[in-house]
Amino acid sequence: MVAASTDRDDGNAEECESRTELDTHANMPVVGRDVLIVADVGKTVEVNPFTPDYPAMTVRLVDAALKYECPYTGVEYLLLIRNAVYVPSMRNNLLPPFVMREAGIMVNDVAKIHIEDPTVNDHAIIFKETDFRIPLALWGIFSYFPTSKPSSDDHDAIDDVYVLTPTSWNPHSDVYARNEENMVDWEGNMVQAKDRVRLLMEDVADDPAMAAVVQIGSVESSVFKTSELDKVGIGKGSLRGGGMSQCQQVIVDHSKN
Repeated sequence: MVAASTDRDDGNAEECESRTELDTHANMPVVGRDVLIVADVGKTVEVNPFTPDYPAMTVRLVDAALKYECPYTGVEYLLLIRNAVYVPSMRNNLLPPFVMREAGIMVNDVAKIHIEDPTVNDHAIIFKETDFRIPLALWGIFSYFPTSKPSSDDHDAIDDVYVLTPTSWNPHSDVYARNEENMVDWEGNMVQAKDRVRLLMEDVADDPAMAAVVQIGSVESSVFKTSELDKVGIGKGSLRGGGMSQCQQVIVDHSKN
């Protein structure tokens, strides 16, 4: 696994403030020090740097919560990241757009400045069922949204929770590549939807390196909904709807879709 950015603590960073960046070169989410660890998955993984000149690191997998405040309404949300690599020396967090899309989330990561006729849905993360929208900003050329570590008071006050990643996935599976190849025919033309062959993860033998992680993630998801989430006050909110807005208050777990 390769993470594109580490952004280690420079000693001058404001406590508990961070950026959660989109990283297309990471194949698992990575969280730093400014998150609330909800649960320890109970597994470790080896993280490879961008160059083989440095040794791999062995790090823990955790489930973590972030706080996000809508810049337009001031409404606060808790964002849950499952099966994330935990690197406490990092200030910021990394989210692979591919993994978020696997959770059913729309990730529009092209900056508005690169779109001829942009809308508010461009350069944004969108939960389609509720139209909850997280607008993205640029840090240099990296897309991000601001997050912080939830406090004890936040656990009691914030009812709205969104899940950013699936309960389980296998970043080393070739199912994704094979399904992508099946989208076009031998001439490079799109295959009609009714004729496409789509492989499911369960149709392919487990990767021994990832099978344990996938199994733990599935079992541990039940813990999220009970004791561990109760400890931090996650999952106690009520469903709330309303019209379309930049930041809409609804609790949805897209990983179940």
